[in-house]
Amino acid sequence: MREFFGLDGKFYKFGWVVMDLLTVGFLWTIFSLPLITMGATTTALYYVCTKKHSGDEPTLFRTFLKSLKANFVKSTIIFLLLLFVAFLLWTNLHILRQIDMGFLNVPIRIALWFMLFQVLLVATNAFAILSRFEMTVLSTIKYGLFMGYKNFFTTFSNWITLLAIFLVSIFFPMVLIFMGGIYVYLSSFAFVRLFRKHSEEFDAMV
Repeated sequence: MREFFGLDGKFYKFGWVVMDLLTVGFLWTIFSLPLITMGATTTALYYVCTKKHSGDEPTLFRTFLKSLKANFVKSTIIFLLLLFVAFLLWTNLHILRQIDMGFLNVPIRIALWFMLFQVLLVATNAFAILSRFEMTVLSTIKYGLFMGYKNFFTTFSNWITLLAIFLVSIFFPMVLIFMGGIYVYLSSFAFVRLFRKHSEEFDAMV
């Protein structure tokens, strides 16, 4: 029992995990309030969480601010670009419901949904990649798509994680406030593994 509650015990470690989850969740929520900063906030949190899951012990707030400043411009451009393309595609899908284009309706609808899928793949991976690799905006988008397809099972599992957090928030609404940070913290485990696997490929491609 003493080992369980000791400084090296499972209870103490679990407490730190909960504290980390709440901290990163709070940081993501507060710094994402302007909405336009959501991309930069997500990138900064991925930087903190992937370093932590790699075995480092970064100072959460200081390390978060460091990455936020370093990647703010690129992250914001990527976020706004993805948001604009997604809005454009979604608007076209809505317009397509209002007009009859005959036999072209189905192939056009399939093409629009396919392009939305590409946006989702990039959005899932790009901010994590940018947090740990020095890349241009175009390269980040390109390799976000590359990693999404090459490691689709991991990408899909991240979507399931996000969905699970959302479902939990239905019963515990407070979780919704910290949802973004919790997702980044949990998905960072998978990204650490993928970065170790693809780091040489990324370095060679950049």
